[in-house]
Amino acid sequence: CRQGRRSFWRGGFRNCRTTTRTRCSWRNVRRGSRTCRRQFCRQGRRSFWRGGFRNCRTTTRTRCSWRNVRRGSRTCRRQFCRQGRRSFWRGGFRNCRTTTRTRCSWR
Repeated sequence: CRQGRRSFWRGGFRNCRTTTRTRCSWRNVRRGSRTCRRQFCRQGRRSFWRGGFRNCRTTTRTRCSWRNVRRGSRTCRRQFCRQGRRSFWRGGFRNCRTTTRTRCSWR
């Protein structure tokens, strides 16, 4: 502050921030059975995680097998998958063919 010819500091320090550069890199982090990306940062001697978890995806292996499935009078192939405790059908029906027998006779 200036007051006439007098100049002086008033109050304490405000908005202090370090000028040491913050270097961040993305790391893979486990969250239970899921793997996520998270920013790991270094600032001088200090290191810390910044922000939340990103792009989390399950790492439990998905095992799939082809099953024969009936669709009306047709039999199709479809993928049945297991992922941990979860089981589900993946994708649509493939190679559908009629199973109703064709009976022929000579007339």
